[in-house]
Amino acid sequence: MTTSHSPAAASPSSSNGEYLSSLPRWRQFLSDLYNTARHLDATLNWRRDPGYEQRISANLMAIERSKERTKQIESEILRVKNDSEQIKQETEQL
Repeated sequence: MTTSHSPAAASPSSSNGEYLSSLPRWRQFLSDLYNTARHLDATLNWRRDPGYEQRISANLMAIERSKERTKQIESEILRVKNDSEQIKQETEQL
């Protein structure tokens, strides 16, 4: 594969329009993205969130606890229904 060596590219400070038009499209996109982020006074933070796994783990444990509590409540509801039926039958017998 051969590459052609072109004369030195114009510096970004001199005639920005000519400089950008000479770049490949993907470089133009990155340059626009960088300028937009700079304009908005934003910084691109590509570092991983260290607490992400901990929050996910805590959420999964909370979900499991909720499921267990739901099962307990359902069994209590069933018990109360059975007790209610039993009381109803005893009342009818009296």
